[in-house]
Amino acid sequence: QQLAARKATVLAIDSLPPLYREALLLRTIEELRYDQIAAVMQCPQSEAEQLVQIALDEMGQSMAGKVMIIEDETIIAMDLEGIVQAMGHEVTGVARTHSAAVELGAGLRPDLILLDINLPGLSGFEVATKLRQQPELKGMPVVALTAKTQRSDRETALVAGCDGFIPKPIDPFTFVRQVEGYLHGRRDTLEKT
Repeated sequence: QQLAARKATVLAIDSLPPLYREALLLRTIEELRYDQIAAVMQCPQSEAEQLVQIALDEMGQSMAGKVMIIEDETIIAMDLEGIVQAMGHEVTGVARTHSAAVELGAGLRPDLILLDINLPGLSGFEVATKLRQQPELKGMPVVALTAKTQRSDRETALVAGCDGFIPKPIDPFTFVRQVEGYLHGRRDTLEKT
């Protein structure tokens, strides 16, 4: 039953027309006024307002999750936090180091951890392994965020214990769909050679 509900939620988000997603992101991420959204989308202001409201209603109907962000770059962390919150999810915290990540994750029990691979000290791959060793984080989905986009980097992330891989720079339009997918049970697997 729970799996069926999750699949229905993912389908609802994926079925949101591109215009609604675009209007929502222009309003929430770019922080444009409705008249500015109307100008960008070449439509009347009242239509821009409706597009945003319908998108917000649809997003609000999806299951809200708790997301922890592990990112040492302040600007990137703020961008990720803004997008996740605009999606209707709670950001349980932002960790800048591996030790803060383990402590924060254990205390807050997020539904999803977004993990930058290029952290100071330990690499994100090592952090993923350490997170997996924590009994209180067992089964917690961890998704790697990295500018390293080679197939071998993706494979290393999955072997280290990550459940998914999102390349940087983040594309807000696809990022929304990716995060929703991971929150609702998507898990990447190693490709067989």
